[in-house]
Amino acid sequence: MNGRKSFLLLLLYIISLSSVFCNFGQSANENLESQVKAAYIYNFTKFLEWKTNDSGFFIIIVLGKSSITNSLYKIAGSKKIEGKTIIVNEISDLFNLDFCNILYLVSDNNDILTDTLKKIKDKNVLLVTSAKGFAEKGAAINFVQVGDKIKFEINRKELKEKGIIPNSSLLALAYKIYE
Repeated sequence: MNGRKSFLLLLLYIISLSSVFCNFGQSANENLESQVKAAYIYNFTKFLEWKTNDSGFFIIIVLGKSSITNSLYKIAGSKKIEGKTIIVNEISDLFNLDFCNILYLVSDNNDILTDTLKKIKDKNVLLVTSAKGFAEKGAAINFVQVGDKIKFEINRKELKEKGIIPNSSLLALAYKIYE
Protein backbone atom coordinates (compact mmCIF):
# COMPACT_ATOMS: atom_id res chain seq x y z
CA MET A 1 0.00 0.00 0.00
CA ASN A 2 2.85 2.36 0.83
CA GLY A 3 4.39 1.80 -2.62
CA ARG A 4 1.03 2.45 -4.31
CA LYS A 5 0.56 5.65 -2.28
CA SER A 6 4.03 6.84 -3.26
CA PHE A 7 3.30 6.06 -6.90
CA LEU A 8 0.03 8.03 -6.78
CA LEU A 9 1.77 11.00 -5.14
CA LEU A 10 4.51 10.90 -7.79
CA LEU A 11 1.88 10.69 -10.53
CA LEU A 12 -0.01 13.67 -9.08
CA TYR A 13 3.26 15.59 -8.84
CA ILE A 14 4.09 14.87 -12.50
CA ILE A 15 0.58 15.86 -13.60
CA SER A 16 0.73 19.12 -11.66
CA LEU A 17 4.20 19.86 -13.04
CA SER A 18 3.09 19.20 -16.61
CA SER A 19 0.11 21.52 -16.17
CA VAL A 20 2.46 24.23 -14.91
CA PHE A 21 4.67 23.79 -17.97
CA CYS A 22 1.64 23.68 -20.28
CA ASN A 23 0.35 26.88 -18.73
CA PHE A 24 3.81 28.42 -18.99
CA GLY A 25 3.94 27.52 -22.67
CA GLN A 26 0.46 28.89 -23.21
CA SER A 27 1.37 32.05 -21.35
CA ALA A 28 4.52 32.44 -23.43
CA ASN A 29 2.49 31.91 -26.62
CA GLU A 30 -0.10 34.44 -25.48
CA ASN A 31 2.67 36.92 -24.69
CA LEU A 32 4.26 36.43 -28.11
CA GLU A 33 0.84 36.77 -29.76
CA SER A 34 0.24 40.00 -27.85
CA GLN A 35 3.61 41.37 -28.92
CA VAL A 36 2.90 40.54 -32.57
CA LYS A 37 -0.57 42.12 -32.44
CA ALA A 38 0.78 45.23 -30.68
CA ALA A 39 3.47 45.59 -33.37
CA TYR A 40 0.78 45.22 -36.04
CA ILE A 41 -1.36 47.90 -34.39
CA TYR A 42 1.58 50.29 -34.23
CA ASN A 43 2.52 49.57 -37.84
CA PHE A 44 -1.06 50.01 -39.06
CA THR A 45 -0.64 53.70 -38.23
CA LYS A 46 2.09 53.96 -40.84
CA PHE A 47 -0.26 52.72 -43.56
CA LEU A 48 -3.47 54.50 -42.60
CA GLU A 49 -4.37 58.12 -43.01
CA TRP A 50 -7.01 59.68 -40.80
CA LYS A 51 -7.90 62.84 -39.05
CA THR A 52 -6.36 62.82 -35.62
CA ASN A 53 -7.07 65.11 -32.73
CA ASP A 54 -5.18 68.38 -32.39
CA SER A 55 -3.53 67.35 -29.14
CA GLY A 56 0.03 66.13 -28.98
CA PHE A 57 -1.15 62.62 -28.17
CA PHE A 58 -2.10 59.53 -30.16
CA ILE A 59 -4.44 57.48 -27.98
CA ILE A 60 -4.85 53.71 -28.07
CA ILE A 61 -7.48 52.19 -25.79
CA VAL A 62 -7.77 48.50 -24.98
CA LEU A 63 -11.32 47.55 -24.02
CA GLY A 64 -10.97 44.55 -21.71
CA LYS A 65 -8.16 42.83 -19.86
CA SER A 66 -5.35 41.69 -22.14
CA SER A 67 -1.61 41.17 -22.18
CA ILE A 68 -1.58 43.27 -25.36
CA THR A 69 -1.77 46.34 -23.11
CA ASN A 70 1.71 45.69 -21.72
CA SER A 71 3.08 45.17 -25.23
CA LEU A 72 1.51 48.46 -26.32
CA TYR A 73 2.96 50.21 -23.24
CA LYS A 74 6.43 49.07 -24.31
CA ILE A 75 5.92 50.46 -27.81
CA ALA A 76 4.52 53.71 -26.43
CA GLY A 77 7.62 54.12 -24.29
CA SER A 78 9.93 54.19 -27.28
CA LYS A 79 7.93 55.25 -30.34
CA LYS A 80 5.76 58.09 -31.59
CA ILE A 81 2.94 58.17 -34.12
CA GLU A 82 2.87 61.13 -36.48
CA GLY A 83 5.25 62.88 -34.07
CA LYS A 84 2.78 62.43 -31.21
CA THR A 85 3.31 60.75 -27.87
CA ILE A 86 1.43 57.46 -27.66
CA ILE A 87 -0.94 57.08 -24.73
CA VAL A 88 -2.20 53.58 -23.96
CA ASN A 89 -5.12 53.00 -21.63
CA GLU A 90 -6.96 49.83 -20.65
CA ILE A 91 -10.62 50.23 -19.75
CA SER A 92 -13.20 47.75 -18.52
CA ASP A 93 -16.39 49.16 -20.02
CA LEU A 94 -17.69 51.49 -22.69
CA PHE A 95 -18.70 54.12 -20.14
CA ASN A 96 -15.01 54.96 -19.77
CA LEU A 97 -14.50 55.35 -23.50
CA ASP A 98 -13.36 58.85 -24.27
CA PHE A 99 -11.62 60.05 -27.39
CA CYS A 100 -9.15 57.64 -28.92
CA ASN A 101 -7.56 57.03 -32.28
CA ILE A 102 -7.47 53.23 -32.01
CA LEU A 103 -9.75 51.01 -29.96
CA TYR A 104 -8.71 47.38 -29.50
CA LEU A 105 -11.61 45.17 -28.43
CA VAL A 106 -10.49 42.14 -26.43
CA SER A 107 -13.87 40.38 -26.26
CA ASP A 108 -15.28 37.98 -28.82
CA ASN A 109 -18.82 38.66 -27.57
CA ASN A 110 -21.16 39.83 -30.37
CA ASP A 111 -23.19 42.01 -27.97
CA ILE A 112 -20.08 43.89 -26.86
CA LEU A 113 -19.09 44.40 -30.50
CA THR A 114 -22.56 45.77 -31.28
CA ASP A 115 -22.45 48.13 -28.27
CA THR A 116 -18.92 49.24 -29.19
CA LEU A 117 -19.91 49.97 -32.78
CA LYS A 118 -22.84 52.08 -31.55
CA LYS A 119 -20.59 54.00 -29.14
CA ILE A 120 -17.99 54.89 -31.82
CA LYS A 121 -20.44 55.24 -34.71
CA ASP A 122 -19.79 58.92 -35.44
CA LYS A 123 -16.20 58.94 -34.22
CA ASN A 124 -13.02 58.76 -36.26
CA VAL A 125 -11.85 55.63 -34.38
CA LEU A 126 -10.09 52.61 -35.85
CA LEU A 127 -11.69 49.51 -34.28
CA VAL A 128 -9.35 46.51 -34.15
CA THR A 129 -10.58 43.10 -32.98
CA SER A 130 -9.49 39.47 -32.76
CA ALA A 131 -12.66 37.44 -33.10
CA LYS A 132 -13.91 35.29 -35.93
CA GLY A 133 -16.36 37.16 -38.14
CA PHE A 134 -15.89 40.60 -36.55
CA ALA A 135 -14.51 42.23 -39.71
CA GLU A 136 -17.71 41.25 -41.49
CA LYS A 137 -19.76 42.62 -38.59
CA GLY A 138 -18.18 46.06 -38.49
CA ALA A 139 -14.63 46.00 -37.14
CA ALA A 140 -12.26 47.90 -39.42
CA ILE A 141 -9.41 45.46 -38.83
CA ASN A 142 -9.65 41.96 -37.38
CA PHE A 143 -6.79 39.63 -36.47
CA VAL A 144 -7.11 36.00 -37.57
CA GLN A 145 -5.00 32.94 -36.91
CA VAL A 146 -3.94 31.23 -40.15
CA GLY A 147 -1.89 28.16 -39.37
CA ASP A 148 0.78 29.38 -36.97
CA LYS A 149 0.68 32.97 -38.23
CA ILE A 150 -1.32 35.99 -37.18
CA LYS A 151 -2.82 37.79 -40.13
CA PHE A 152 -5.47 40.46 -40.47
CA GLU A 153 -8.66 41.19 -42.35
CA ILE A 154 -9.76 44.65 -43.41
CA ASN A 155 -13.28 45.99 -43.75
CA ARG A 156 -12.87 48.77 -46.36
CA LYS A 157 -16.45 49.97 -45.95
CA GLU A 158 -15.87 50.63 -42.24
CA LEU A 159 -12.58 52.40 -42.93
CA LYS A 160 -14.29 54.60 -45.50
CA GLU A 161 -17.17 55.43 -43.14
CA LYS A 162 -14.63 56.47 -40.50
CA GLY A 163 -12.73 58.62 -42.98
CA ILE A 164 -9.67 56.40 -42.67
CA ILE A 165 -7.77 55.85 -45.90
CA PRO A 166 -5.69 52.66 -46.18
CA ASN A 167 -2.46 52.63 -48.14
CA SER A 168 -2.41 50.12 -51.00
CA SER A 169 0.54 48.39 -49.32
CA LEU A 170 -1.61 47.63 -46.27
CA LEU A 171 -4.40 46.30 -48.46
CA ALA A 172 -1.91 44.06 -50.25
CA LEU A 173 -0.81 42.57 -46.90
CA ALA A 174 -4.36 41.83 -45.73
CA TYR A 175 -5.39 38.21 -45.54
CA LYS A 176 -8.92 39.14 -46.60
CA ILE A 177 -10.68 42.37 -47.56
CA TYR A 178 -14.38 42.99 -47.05
CA GLU A 179 -15.98 45.66 -49.24
